Amino acid sequence: LRGRIFHKAKYLIEATGSYKHAKAYENEASDLYTKYFLNRYMGKIYHFKNMREEEEQATLEAYNCARELNDSVLMARASQGMAEWYRSQKDYGGEMDYLNQALKILPANETGVMAGLYEDLAVNYQSRNEPDSALLFIEYAEKLESRKRRNVAIRYMKAYSYFQLGKQDSAFAWLKNSLEGLDLNARVQAYYDLYKLEEGLHRDR
Repeated sequence: LRGRIFHKAKYLIEATGSYKHAKAYENEASDLYTKYFLNRYMGKIYHFKNMREEEEQATLEAYNCARELNDSVLMARASQGMAEWYRSQKDYGGEMDYLNQALKILPANETGVMAGLYEDLAVNYQSRNEPDSALLFIEYAEKLESRKRRNVAIRYMKAYSYFQLGKQDSAFAWLKNSLEGLDLNARVQAYYDLYKLEEGLHRDR
């Protein structure tokens, strides 16, 4: 619990210490759910800290715990975690395999998780320079996502796909549309992106 509190508050050093302390007492009698969550959150921290080998081990342990529990939601989230690891290795085929696996087993009522999986698939297609396919999954995510901040991110993703397609006018419009609701740092980056797009538009005319 201390680890999750520190993690959510972005105190990653303290969170890592708390998770490691909990894992030191982990044994065969430990609850599988406890093992799952410990490894899932440690995997996220290792991902943030660029500790790829440790991330892979923790994420794989979480995945195996979810399979043993036969919990479809946890299995989907664990598959999404494995996909994130493959993405960090730029193995987009491996990433897509796990994302599709997650979608197959996720219950239909888990719309928030499903929207996140669609976003991840869109990013996967963008990484492969397949913006048409990315836009399809962005539309799926947009229909399911109710959180304002995520909808801002989805609009931003849509702008990037149009930019990949060479449709700068559409990209410019969607990027401008995504500004509302961004925090200060993200808004500065968005304004910079708008400036670069606008500069490109004027140069092409």
